[in-house]
Amino acid sequence: MPLMYTFCTWLPLRLGTIIVGLISIIQSIIIEIVCVLSLSITDAISLEINKMLHSNNMIYTTEFLKAVEKDPRNYIINVMIYFLLHIISCVALIYGAFKKSIIFILPYIILEFIRLFIIFYTVVTSMILIKMNVLDFLFLIFISVIGVFLLQILIYLWCCPLSLVQCLILDRKLLESQPREAFESNNNNALPRTAVNNRDVVYDPLSDHYGWRPFKPSYSYPYENMPQYEY
Repeated sequence: MPLMYTFCTWLPLRLGTIIVGLISIIQSIIIEIVCVLSLSITDAISLEINKMLHSNNMIYTTEFLKAVEKDPRNYIINVMIYFLLHIISCVALIYGAFKKSIIFILPYIILEFIRLFIIFYTVVTSMILIKMNVLDFLFLIFISVIGVFLLQILIYLWCCPLSLVQCLILDRKLLESQPREAFESNNNNALPRTAVNNRDVVYDPLSDHYGWRPFKPSYSYPYENMPQYEY
């Protein structure tokens, strides 16, 4: 079963995936700009890392930070290459959402999963380091809440294209198992029908009828004519 059928309750998955792609492109461009600016201050970065290593207990991150201290330019360039690929995958994601093409959506899902894992690792590590080196419980709570909140938003954004791929796979299986006419209504004003868990429901998150009316879903929020699914 797809993780979700709408984006932010009101928007269809295809439109939501396009929005996610645009948001991700903006994020990647900002990070690319920061990296370009950082290339001119590598000496200052090395100095700050050296101070951090000598004044704090960095536990299991010590070896990594020492490696970055020796050659920060190399790590910055690697980050720039990753986010360049990320921008390309975002463009492919938007195109894939328009064309309902799974192959164009998958690169973004993979690259974004890697980024989410790194962010999760960074958040957890930061919480541990703050607890060990900063004797301020309120500051630890503040950083923890912000880190977890931002991570939840990024995970939710990632779930949108993932759910779209799941719906596309489900749609293809349904089309292969039965003719398309079995899922369409003779009434042009009626919603397409899609089988989920062997039950027909009046809802198709991939249809043009549902998928291209921004901020105007095919059902009345929050209850009237909403699709019924088994979770």
